[in-house]
Amino acid sequence: MRIQDMFEKRLDRPINGVVKADAAVQTACSGPLEALRQRVETEESLAHIVQIEGEALNAFDAANQRLEDFVKSVAERDASVSYKKQRVVEPAKLASAAYLETMDEVESFLDALRQELENAIQQNERIQIR
Repeated sequence: MRIQDMFEKRLDRPINGVVKADAAVQTACSGPLEALRQRVETEESLAHIVQIEGEALNAFDAANQRLEDFVKSVAERDASVSYKKQRVVEPAKLASAAYLETMDEVESFLDALRQELENAIQQNERIQIR
């Protein structure tokens, strides 16, 4: 799924089921991503497109942080709003090798992934899988 699609879905629904970001926050979050999308549409170099993809991921993370800060500030004023910090889980980084070839390697990878996910839930965090 494209970063812009993921972000638009996030902006279009209430955050943590309760709060919807106001127009200023939405614009501040989506503006940089929109600018990057426009750059990609006119770019011809594959290397530059890949570079823009990295910039988009950074912009996505910054926008997510801005949304988290917004929700946290609302939660501080309104007890009915819950705040959950986000944890990014990257399963590929949990693997001990690029390829899993045995059942033991699969079990080891799944145990590491399970532990990472369970730790996040125990700490009351939202999980984003990358």
